[in-house]
Amino acid sequence: ISNRLAAIEEASVARRRKEKEVEDKIMLLAQRERKIDEKLGSIETASVISRQKRHMEEREREMEMEEKLRLIELNKKEQLIREKNNALEEAMELNIQREIEMMKKIFSLDAA
Repeated sequence: ISNRLAAIEEASVARRRKEKEVEDKIMLLAQRERKIDEKLGSIETASVISRQKRHMEEREREMEMEEKLRLIELNKKEQLIREKNNALEEAMELNIQREIEMMKKIFSLDAA
């Protein structure tokens, strides 16, 4: 009986040792899983930040392009205004010359 009890106790100790090994392995795997989850979280965070940064850079480039286009359009408008002013000045000079010619004709008719 004592041999049998000793064998049962020995089997029980072996089983507990095996259970402890399995529990330790499960704990190790859980720790590895947590580390992987943490890395995935870090990667996801970095990915989100990277996407946001790219989006902001794209938006900045778009805004720069819009500003350049606005400046180009303003320059075109200024050029048109200058051309219009020049044409108006030229028209005014022609009107003045016409008035002078009409005055000369009137004076020459009055003098005759």
